[in-house]
Amino acid sequence: MILLFTTPLVFSKPISQGNVVLNGYKLYVNGSEFKIKGVSYQPTPIGQGPGYNFYNQPNIYNRDFSLLRNMSVNTIRTWGMIQDGNFLNAAYNNGNKSIYVIMGFWINCNENYANTTIRQNYINDFGNYVSAYKNYSAVLMWALGNENNLDYCTTASLVDDLNSLYNEMAKKAYEIEGSSYHP
Repeated sequence: MILLFTTPLVFSKPISQGNVVLNGYKLYVNGSEFKIKGVSYQPTPIGQGPGYNFYNQPNIYNRDFSLLRNMSVNTIRTWGMIQDGNFLNAAYNNGNKSIYVIMGFWINCNENYANTTIRQNYINDFGNYVSAYKNYSAVLMWALGNENNLDYCTTASLVDDLNSLYNEMAKKAYEIEGSSYHP
């Protein structure tokens, strides 16, 4: 029996010149090592359901940011797309006890990630998202989907398609952000 091993294609990029840098296994923000102390953030008032737009409710997130700062939280992760830059400015708080944001970007679990139209829509939408928010000081990194690679979300045959979509989206973000990219 002859076994052939091939080296997988590996894409790498230089270390970011921006304020957020992932170097090896360490994360740095503004030149200092950064340890995430965070929570997932999706405030949904009683009587509201998924998709509730809290981004236009500063009374909600300002209340929460104050409480989170008192708990020494320095990072939140959103599930869906940020919809208002004022939210990010309030999180950053002019650099005073800033709360950095892992910028969620929802990817539907029940789609065929091999479909070229679906893929291109995600790449375009994500590119627009990155373009809109890349310059906000509160942005820590981008987060694609949520558990899309689990069995209940997709069949095993689509995991490779999902991973390749993620790679294309990450490449798009890097093309937009350039040398000051976010992880």
